[in-house]
Amino acid sequence: MSSIYDELYRRRVSRRQAPIAEGRRHDLSAERLCFVDGVAINAAGTQLLGSGLPDDLPLASPCPLLVDTQGFPRLAKPISTIALSGRHIGVEGRLDALWDVLSGSLDVLIRQLPDGESVDLVLTLPVSISSWQQQALQQRIIAQLIKHQVWKEGQSLCRVASSQHINALLAPDQSTGAMRWVFWCCMDTLLDEAQLRHWDSLSTKRSPLIAGEGGALMLFERTAPDAAPTKGRFWVQSMQQPHQRSASLAKRERTEALKSLMAALIPDISASGTAEEEPEIAPPACCMMDIGAGDRAGDAFMALFERWAGLYEPMANCFTLDLFCGWVGQAAQGTMLMMAVATVTEKDSAMLLSLSATDATAMTLLTPVEVADQA
Repeated sequence: MSSIYDELYRRRVSRRQAPIAEGRRHDLSAERLCFVDGVAINAAGTQLLGSGLPDDLPLASPCPLLVDTQGFPRLAKPISTIALSGRHIGVEGRLDALWDVLSGSLDVLIRQLPDGESVDLVLTLPVSISSWQQQALQQRIIAQLIKHQVWKEGQSLCRVASSQHINALLAPDQSTGAMRWVFWCCMDTLLDEAQLRHWDSLSTKRSPLIAGEGGALMLFERTAPDAAPTKGRFWVQSMQQPHQRSASLAKRERTEALKSLMAALIPDISASGTAEEEPEIAPPACCMMDIGAGDRAGDAFMALFERWAGLYEPMANCFTLDLFCGWVGQAAQGTMLMMAVATVTEKDSAMLLSLSATDATAMTLLTPVEVADQA
């Protein structure tokens, strides 16, 4: 005769499996990513949707939230439309304020979706934010997606991601599948001493870091290798090249990393010898760099000059994110992308260079969908 403990052992309680949302696909490719639409907010302007970059750069002003070692306010480029008082003080308060502005464009972006489609969500937030603050902001955004009926029960791909190149950041989950559409929301503010200390290493005596803040909300369409996009405006091709931190090899390693990325994403047809009758590929209409401090901008200019000797005009075609709106931390990639989209026409290409990391360089190429499909 078996005991009650034997019976309990035999009756294994099966855990209820979480429901899997309908519409998740396993044929979507990380390399097949199209930018559809988006909005950004930063000190250079609250709306970057094709109106171009402002002629007058926003001036840095003393920020009462940031005090240097002598007790004086440090210079910053805050977003003028968001108050520096009340509930908007501190990292979490500023992030809530940034989302308040970005969420106003959510209706417009959701209208780009076909009827009955759902989305995935990827968040890029400050590295210093606590896990419970991440979850609180995540749930706030998901609640708005549920209200608009584009988020389903069982949706699992909502991750708070660290800095990576864009295709890896927004890659579909191959194990659980993914939705064809993905929202990427990135927000950061350096109007906080703890945040600023984390990024102060990027400053130099000749080019001190100016604190800023920014955010972007973007909609992308993922496609299968043999499928054409239905809504995309730009193909997004992004790669990252690691390099050593060694001071003696740093400049050479970083310059070589840039050359390697340019060769991979924009191959030189005339130099390859495979199609000598074809002209050399024209350079992108603009190059957006995340930071101009130190000698990284010099590395980029050198690589650009060598790639398009006599054709490229860096002073006319290159822009640095930190010059326009201060340094926006983890929101840099998304804000750069929106600034590039606002700068070029839908027939132009654009190049984004992420130079701020000490051990890696990333490059992103935006190519018009119409041009890419004809190739």
